[in-house]
Amino acid sequence: MAGLEVLYASAAPAITCAQDAFICFLHWEVVTHGYYALGVGDQPGPSDKKSELLPAEWNSNKDLYVLRYESKDGSRKLLVKAVTVENSMIINVLVSLRDMLASAGGSGHWDHLCAARLTVQIKSLKCL
Repeated sequence: MAGLEVLYASAAPAITCAQDAFICFLHWEVVTHGYYALGVGDQPGPSDKKSELLPAEWNSNKDLYVLRYESKDGSRKLLVKAVTVENSMIINVLVSLRDMLASAGGSGHWDHLCAARLTVQIKSLKCL
């Protein structure tokens, strides 16, 4: 669990509800598996920077969290979307394989995506 306590300490002032805490944990899992956070939202923005910290405004919308990541070697990008639905969160992760395929001899002209979905039930989704 190395790093989780440090991440929590840096994010604690912004955590106001159970889904914030869960997204903080999810972010820690992604970072410990070799990714940097880039920013929030579907598209790159001017404030994007590679970091192990949660990006600014990461929890500005309690019903929809959208975080972008890039692997430390730059070969993969992730788009993580978490949607609050009643007492659950639906987590969608899109993985861009374009750069991986290009380095393996593919054309690199296609955005090949893999998707994964996870539904998490959280006891209390009340935000303060």
